[in-house]
Amino acid sequence: MSAAAVGAKTTVLTDLPYCLDGLRRNIRATFESAEQNGSCESGCSTASDTSTVGDVTAQALDWFQPDDSPLLQANSVDVILGADIIWYTSAVSAL
Repeated sequence: MSAAAVGAKTTVLTDLPYCLDGLRRNIRATFESAEQNGSCESGCSTASDTSTVGDVTAQALDWFQPDDSPLLQANSVDVILGADIIWYTSAVSAL
C-alpha cells in the first residue's frame, strides 16, 4: 500500500490463497478511509472488482512454489518489498 501511495504504477499485494479475502477487504478499507479523510489523490477510487482497488491488486503467491507464479516471470517485477513476512517461521527458508 505504501508503494501505491508514493506513486508506484502498479502494486501487487500477495499472500497465500486462504488469506486473499482478508487482504482484499483491507485494501478496500484503506482506500475508502483515504478517500474519506481527503488524503487520497486521483486514482484511489475503489473498483467494483474486489481484486483491484485503484492501482493495487491482490493475488496469490506461494514462495515455496515461486515458479508457479506468473508474477515472478523474468522482467515482470522491478521491486519486491516485504512486510510481515516472517511471522510463520517455517516459511523463512522459502524467502
